[in-house]
Amino acid sequence: MISDFDFFVKLDEKIYLLECKTSFSYHHMNGWEGGNIPPHYVLQGIHYMSVANVDGIIFLCLHGNHEGSLIIRRLERDLAQEEELIRQESYFWNQCVALRKPPKYTEKADLMLKSIQGRYGVQENKQIVLPPSYAANMTSYLKLKKRKSELKRQMDQIDEQMKLAYAPIKEAMEGAEEAVLETGNIRYLAGYNRKVTTSINKDSLEVLQLMHPDIYREYAQTNTSQSFYIKEDKAS
Repeated sequence: MISDFDFFVKLDEKIYLLECKTSFSYHHMNGWEGGNIPPHYVLQGIHYMSVANVDGIIFLCLHGNHEGSLIIRRLERDLAQEEELIRQESYFWNQCVALRKPPKYTEKADLMLKSIQGRYGVQENKQIVLPPSYAANMTSYLKLKKRKSELKRQMDQIDEQMKLAYAPIKEAMEGAEEAVLETGNIRYLAGYNRKVTTSINKDSLEVLQLMHPDIYREYAQTNTSQSFYIKEDKAS
């Protein structure tokens, strides 16, 4: 096994690895909250400790661009975790990498589909014939799609009933931003959540393209996307 270390440091007569990270995304802060370490960094740390044969690893993460955003986490060596990770890494290398065989997906559907899309993309005007073993997946998808459609109709009906329930309340408020109703030990609030968005409508975008084509070309983006479908071929 190999690793690429940043630094070594000695603390309390113990040898630690020092792993430096940077992050400018608040979305990635969740993994550090409550004194935790993001799971993928934990796995990296276990691997590094086993390769370097040290007592632990210290993560330094600069989240942002000032000293106050420095995150420090220490991970001590756990031989049981290390043994399990080495077992999984050995399986991955010998049964997948060496045999050039991708491992089976175990992630959630969105991550699975994102990975498949990244590996293959979409080859336009290419059609292949699938083996019969995939028929069960086809029928399962279509049954679930039908069930989803039925549930959506039920949700639409409930949504209509909810609107009929609060319509008299909106009328009674006569345009007030908030209303209060107290009955017994229950206090109800009704009102509006204000949301402001900035956008450019289609007509204004066309004017921008005509009047300032240089600005339009610099900031406008044209994206092509494909949506996956499964359906019965009525022509067959």
